[in-house]
Formats: sequence, structure tokens, C-alpha cells
Amino acid sequence: MTVSSTEPTRAICVYEDRPHNFTGVKLTLLSLMNRFPGAVLYVAHRSMPESFRAWMADFPFIRELVFDVDEIGGFDVKPAALLRLLDLGHSEVFWFDSDIIWIGAGTAGLDNLPRDVFVATEETYWSQQQGSLKRTLYWGMKPGRALTATVNTGILRATEDHRQLLEAWTELLHHPRYRHAQAKRAAERPIHMLGDQEVLTALLGAERFAGIPLRLLRRGLDIAQCFGPAGWTPFERLQCLSRGHPHFIHAMGVKPWTQMKTGRRFWSALRQRDLRAYYDAVSIELSPYRVAAEKYSEQLHEDISWLQPQTLPARISVFLFRNHFLAQGMPLAMFDSLTRRLRRWLGIARYHEYEEYILQTSPLSP
Repeated sequence: MTVSSTEPTRAICVYEDRPHNFTGVKLTLLSLMNRFPGAVLYVAHRSMPESFRAWMADFPFIRELVFDVDEIGGFDVKPAALLRLLDLGHSEVFWFDSDIIWIGAGTAGLDNLPRDVFVATEETYWSQQQGSLKRTLYWGMKPGRALTATVNTGILRATEDHRQLLEAWTELLHHPRYRHAQAKRAAERPIHMLGDQEVLTALLGAERFAGIPLRLLRRGLDIAQCFGPAGWTPFERLQCLSRGHPHFIHAMGVKPWTQMKTGRRFWSALRQRDLRAYYDAVSIELSPYRVAAEKYSEQLHEDISWLQPQTLPARISVFLFRNHFLAQGMPLAMFDSLTRRLRRWLGIARYHEYEEYILQTSPLSP
């Protein structure tokens, strides 16, 4: 299938290959509809639950982009999906993670961009060893610019001008050392091979691609990176009081719709020595993503009980702050931020320098 000359050239892709996460796909799609009139929406997948296919039947303008089961999947599918959309004839292609809800008005500055501008987002503030320099060097590439923030790939925008970047990204995601690293637990991976976005950060900081104009949506201001209660930090929340709320809410980590809806009792958790699970349940129930999702509850056509807080602290906070997505999680965000800062100061759970992984020559060299 190719895009005819009479069709719009902008395409938006949402990918998922985990059957239990198609709730997020629905929410992302519902929030994207009508943002860019005439844009083609794609759901990329390896297999699709029949329940989701039935839901999608109400939206005939949404197309499918099917990947083979033997292709690299998960987060690493991103450059391949964007390249496939370019090959279909689209001149401007977007990627949105399936756990993002667009809540802002307008087009968030993503419309009428010059074709040479590549768009991504800033990684959450607490990301370890932020920036591009180490990642570029560890991949054996010569730095051309130094990014102060690690690139987060939850939202991407590319055009034909970025084909070589996407191809290089694909090549590194197939690199034997990267594939070997992905077979390990995240805490055991070297910093430049944690995931797809570490690789893209390395490339964008390399001399070869340093000339590409880059726009990173600002964490906390343009996009709330909700990785735990303090993923969207207290300071970022306070900034939004004067600047307005972010355009996007990103539910990083555990997804709200996958959490158990019963048994969330403090004393039960205490007896079972499972206070961490209780704490995580409270933080998920106070996530701004849950508030943003309520707008679309009647259009999901599935169990929406996860939208109602079960834990007592979450219910109290929702009552006090009237479900205000910025304020209701602030107390927990402040506590979580202090804890993370203490761990950072003590050097707990920090990544080491994996010098044995440094490539002596760039995989991109002839």
C-alpha cells in the first residue's frame, strides 16, 4: 500500500505488541484524533486482540501497520516503523508511545515545522548520567555536539531528511552487542545500551548527525514524564502554575490499567511486608495520567474500574484536591523527590562505567 497523491502526507503511528496494553492505544488514539485534520492514523502491531479490532471498527480512518513476528519488536521497532511510513509515501511521520495522552490545546508547536527539524522529548529529570557525550563516545563515534538531556523517544517526528539517521538507528539496534545487552536485566546493561533512546541520543550527539536541527519537547513543561510520583517533579509542577499545564502526559513504567483493583489495604500490605507494592499503588492512582484518561472513559468500551482510586491515601487526596491533575499527587511527589535525591547523593543504584563495552571503531564506519 502506498499513499496516493490526493491523500494527506502526514502520518501518525502508535505501536503495541503487548495484548494487555491496548487500553493505552485507545487512549492515545482518542487524544490524537482531530489534532492534525487529515492526518492518517496507524496502529502498528504484530497481533491485535479481537476486542480492540472490534473497537477500532468504529474508526474506519485508522489503518493497520502489521509487523512480522520475527522482526525486532518492543521499543526497538520505532525507526523501522517510521521508515516504513516514509516508504509508503508520507512526507512527515510521527511516533507516539501507547501510554501518552495529549491534553493540551492546539498542536503543541508540532505543526508547520521545517522539514529538517527532528523532534523528540527530554528524558525524565532523574535519568542517570544525562546527556549524549558518554553515549556517543561509548559507541565509538566522534562527538559533534553535546546534548545536556538524554533523548526520550516517547514522541518522535521525522521526514525524508532524516532517513539516514533512522537507518543508522536501526543498524545499531541490530548490533550484536546491543542485542546481547538487551537480553540482560536493565540494571546490568551499560549506560549507552539501556534501550533504544540511549542509541538515538548517541547518534544525535555524533559528528555525522550534529547538523540535524533538533527540537526536544521540555520535560515537565511540554510533557509530564510520569515515571513514579516524582517523574514529574514538584518544581516542574510549580512551574506549570504560571506557564500552564503540559501538552502531554506520559505514563512511564507500570501502566495504571494493569493494576489490581482489590486488596489495596495498608494493614494487609504491612502484614505481608509488601509496603512497596502499596506505595506503588498509591502513586499510580495519583498519577495525572489517570485524571487525563477519565475524559475518554465512556469511549473505551471496557472495564474502567482502574480509573477509581482504591487506596485510602489516594481517595483522600482526590477528595481534597478535587481531582486536579497537578495538585493531587504533589505531596507524594515531594516525598518521592526527596527520597530520590538522597539516593542520588549516596550513589545508590547508579550505573557504572562499562569500559569493556566501548567500541573501538564506530559500527557506522565504512
